[in-house]
Amino acid sequence: SKVDTPQISMRLFGVLESQGLNERADEVVREWIKKHPGDATVPAAVANSLLGKQDWKRAARWYGIAIEIQPGNADYVNNLAWTLGQLNDPSALDVAVKAQGLAPSDAAILETVGALHLKSGNVKEAVALLEKAVKLAPSRMDIRLSLAKALTAGKSFDQAKAQLDVISSAAIPAAMRTEVEKLRGQRN
Repeated sequence: SKVDTPQISMRLFGVLESQGLNERADEVVREWIKKHPGDATVPAAVANSLLGKQDWKRAARWYGIAIEIQPGNADYVNNLAWTLGQLNDPSALDVAVKAQGLAPSDAAILETVGALHLKSGNVKEAVALLEKAVKLAPSRMDIRLSLAKALTAGKSFDQAKAQLDVISSAAIPAAMRTEVEKLRGQRN
């Protein structure tokens, strides 16, 4: 029926969420899953929405559920890895590597794996993965910024500067421009 669409479930979730009724909002998603056990659309969309709001714990829970429904979805696995990284969960890197196994040439996934390697102190591996990601998606300035961070961490300042120069010449959001300037100052 028209009343039972992912859009309507998402809208209802959003309305309840905006009123601070998180448990009722989550119930809408559970109902959707009960009626559509093989469809991860709504839990994944809810997870994406929560990711955008930096509600990491709930986002991680809904990505986990979406992955139970669609275990081979590399984007869901990647987003779960990123979210777990935000929570400083030690399993984040393993989850990211699993996403990489599902889509080895996906620049966004390589960025997640690289960023998590950097976070765990493995600078060399981070740089290698992020360089590969930039080659695959040269216009993605967010990925170039991750590479610049890894290069800076590895004290490859000239290479980092080259990436920062490319980023600076692009149309980027103010927050990214601020990060670029902050990185430019890290040369010791």
